[in-house]
Amino acid sequence: MLNSDLRPILVRGMSRSGGTLLCTLLDAHPDVSFSFELYPNLLLLEQPIDQMALARSFAGTSSLKEAAALAPTPRFGTFINRLPRGGLDADDFAELLKRATKEGSRLTELKGCMRVMQLCCELKQSRDQTQRWGLKCNNAVEAYLDVFPNAQFVDIIRDGRDVLASQKNTGAFNPEVSALANSWMKTHQKFERLRTDYPDQIMIIRYEDLTMRPIETTQELCNFLNLPFVNEMLQFHEMDLTVFKTRHLSLNRITKKIDATKIGRWKTELTQEEVATFAEIASEFMKEWGYE
Repeated sequence: MLNSDLRPILVRGMSRSGGTLLCTLLDAHPDVSFSFELYPNLLLLEQPIDQMALARSFAGTSSLKEAAALAPTPRFGTFINRLPRGGLDADDFAELLKRATKEGSRLTELKGCMRVMQLCCELKQSRDQTQRWGLKCNNAVEAYLDVFPNAQFVDIIRDGRDVLASQKNTGAFNPEVSALANSWMKTHQKFERLRTDYPDQIMIIRYEDLTMRPIETTQELCNFLNLPFVNEMLQFHEMDLTVFKTRHLSLNRITKKIDATKIGRWKTELTQEEVATFAEIASEFMKEWGYE
């Protein structure tokens, strides 16, 4: 059942903003167990389905690829393919889906999907034997707060021009400059407003501070989360974390020590037109957060 007393740690950052780095750093904490990008909306179905039969179909599959092929939607398959980031496999997911279904959770309702997501996170937590679980979440903050009213959120903000440069040159994001500038600005403005309403539950961290002042910024993060600061957090790249056993897009960065080499990459990777277009839309917000 959903437990409103839970205090999960939910990390949000636009793609290529350092959210995976922040989650990995927290996953290295001995009191925290983190999962990555298990967004509950990926499980959301428009029409009811026999969930027990679906769960049984996943059990015993030879690979996650095979299990994902049995998913009712491509987005559902994406969720399944991300299970290893939390150390889970198809059999684990089958059992958790059965449990959620027996409790009355329905995948046609976001709360039902959140319950499945929660069970996935809690299974990793149980195996890691930690006190709290966390998740790299999507932007539906109000929906998470509705289910987990005591959750703590950490929004990581990075110079939007560097976000654009990273998305241009990593993966298959294919960003459109003006759309990304608007999304970057509105996403973090949303967290600013929420921080006013939930000062003890919302923290905003700059990627630049995390990479240039890792000790001080991590200490501030631990204070906010009421966790003891431990040096293991900054030695995350030397630990045996589940995300390191996957093909995560950020694997090349998170398996190395924190560094600030990617700050300002926009200066060499963006055109003058792209820089001007971004600034035309988001210049005031950029100044507010210290981005020239």
